[in-house]
Amino acid sequence: MAETSSINSTVAVAATKPRRNPGFIWRKMGAEAVLFNPSNNETYMLNQTATVIWELCDDAHSLEDIADAIAERFDTGKGREKIFQDVVTFVTEGERSGYILISD
Repeated sequence: MAETSSINSTVAVAATKPRRNPGFIWRKMGAEAVLFNPSNNETYMLNQTATVIWELCDDAHSLEDIADAIAERFDTGKGREKIFQDVVTFVTEGERSGYILISD
């Protein structure tokens, strides 16, 4: 029974559709981006891969969709599951820092 619960949890996470916090100002600089939170003056620098994840956090793409896009766009040498975990980590850290929002 616990295995079914774990599978359902994984499916729910994969279907999550994150979105950028509109309160953050962001600018793309080449392939990278800078996020700025005017409410507390915090700045976040995103590398090329993180920038693509950020751009796809539009409340339309699921975490699974975002991981697929990263796998297609970059030759990371990582397996698909590792890429998915990296996307989950980015979104989790972004939600904690306030620049990513997750719809209920």
